[in-house]
Amino acid sequence: MESSAASDVYKRQPLVIAVKNEDGLVAEDYYKQGLAINQVIARETNAERLGLTAQMLVSGDKLRVNLAGETTMPESIVIRFIHPTRAGHDREISVTQFTPGWYQGSMPELLAGRWRLLIEDAYATWRLKTIWMTDQQSVSISAANGS
Repeated sequence: MESSAASDVYKRQPLVIAVKNEDGLVAEDYYKQGLAINQVIARETNAERLGLTAQMLVSGDKLRVNLAGETTMPESIVIRFIHPTRAGHDREISVTQFTPGWYQGSMPELLAGRWRLLIEDAYATWRLKTIWMTDQQSVSISAANGS
């Protein structure tokens, strides 16, 4: 009898653990997240349609971006540095056009290594993306090939 009572306790244990512990992987707003993904795809498609390309140049704490394409260039652009594993280290800067197609600003302090680089207009109508290593002094981005 004792072994039967003990086995009943062990059989119920997984149920108790499952009920008390929330599954953090399931998103309650999956529909909204799906819509957001569609918006991102539309922005990247728009960048391709506009023939956008960019080159980012880094020199010390200075950053310059040359943006070209078949559209009027915005007065400022947003650059996001996304760390692959540490969201708390992500950085976002806005840089201003100082001459047609050229933008400059201050380079944020970043951990050495690999970063996802996103460049977009302030109205979020288009977006360029690539992977960038902090030891690279320049990187070219083309909407046509996604990097």
